[in-house]
Amino acid sequence: MLAIKPKNLTSSFLGFASEASNILHIKSEKDYEEALEIIEHLFAEAKDTPDDPLNDLIDIISRSIEKYESAQEDIVNFENEVNNISQEISLLRILIDQHKLTISG
Repeated sequence: MLAIKPKNLTSSFLGFASEASNILHIKSEKDYEEALEIIEHLFAEAKDTPDDPLNDLIDIISRSIEKYESAQEDIVNFENEVNNISQEISLLRILIDQHKLTISG
């Protein structure tokens, strides 16, 4: 006999999928913001152990967020711009910002 009852598992999953549909399949900025809020909440709630079941939910929602972000032109353009900046320049900009310095010419 199976330890997991397929009907119970199916019912539980369908209930979850229905409740979380907008964050599992992000289609709008509102859904995106809600998914980010939920992720932030889950980070605070999850224990810092590999076997915490909330980590699986974090992973699922993170993939949904990543999929949404990869389809947003402004985010993709920003990532491309950031990836084209040399590490040395990025490091200098961080240090200048952290130490509240200015660039004088």
